[in-house]
Order: sequence, then C-alpha cells, then structure tokens
Amino acid sequence: DPITIDQAIETIADQLGGEMVKEPPICIHGHRVKKEGVKKNGEPYLGYMCVEKSKTAQCPPLWYVFRSDGKWEPQR
Repeated sequence: DPITIDQAIETIADQLGGEMVKEPPICIHGHRVKKEGVKKNGEPYLGYMCVEKSKTAQCPPLWYVFRSDGKWEPQR
C-alpha cells in the first residue's frame, strides 16, 4: 500500500529521533524571531518576538511555558 507524505515524514522523524519544528509564528510585520534562554532562577523561557523596529508599533510577544513532559505550550 502506498503511504502519504505525512506518514513518510513521521516514519523518518521516528527513526531519526527527531521532532518536526514548525515555522515561527507570523504577525503583521512578518515572521517572528525566536527568543529563548534560562532565567536567573534556572527556569527555561521561550517566546517569539515581533520584528518591527519601532517598539510602540510592535505586536505583543508570544510566550511559551515549559511543561513537565518536556514540551513547550503557548502561555495562556
């Protein structure tokens, strides 16, 4: 039986141990820039920032929360 492209990609990712990374979110100014690191208290942080140079015109950042299962989810 033929397989779909999605099934093939999933099989390859499983075999390589990889994870498909989605493209960065887009705002009205273009693709957002990923910002990540570790806070002073040792907690990791991840967010996507607007690329607009003028701070007053920037879109709000999109922050993510690190879950106990080791994955990121959008902050509510």
